[in-house]
Amino acid sequence: LAPEPAWAASPAAPARNAALAHAAPEPLPSASLLDALRNKLTAPADCLPACAGVNRLRVEAQGARLQLRLEIHALADVSVPLPGQGANWRPALIVAGGKPAVVRRDAEDGLWIALRAGVTDVVLAAEVGDAANVEIALPMPPRDVSMQAPGWAVAGLDARGLASGALSLSRRSAGAPASESTPTSRPAIA
Repeated sequence: LAPEPAWAASPAAPARNAALAHAAPEPLPSASLLDALRNKLTAPADCLPACAGVNRLRVEAQGARLQLRLEIHALADVSVPLPGQGANWRPALIVAGGKPAVVRRDAEDGLWIALRAGVTDVVLAAEVGDAANVEIALPMPPRDVSMQAPGWAVAGLDARGLASGALSLSRRSAGAPASESTPTSRPAIA
């Protein structure tokens, strides 16, 4: 047998042992560890407020069907505003990454989608009927815009083909020439 340690033979040993036996164990994990983990998990991404951007926008119109194809780049998991407002523009179909997307509207009727970090292709489609004009708000202006919209004229692009805060599409009357003053696309930057 090993000799008993000196502290076990001290007169205070029975009281110390009794106190340890009745002391409430500290919960695992501790409150401070839980707080540290909560702060880490709920901390905003370092890239805010510029965690996402629309790299490309392609506008396609075929008769009464209007479709927007967006290439969105996200540096973190974020919610991104979509072109969901405007006169005669209310997307009925929204697809992200080839799958039906879950979106929400905010108090100002803005359309939002949650995206994972990376590159996601988002398609919005709407039937505009026989509307003569369609206004599409662009809450995140794209870096590159291209059009394939025979029978439609577009406004809202500057001389370099960059979009401002909105696009305006107007049906051309039969026989009207395409406008050469407003470019509908610009070359990609190499």
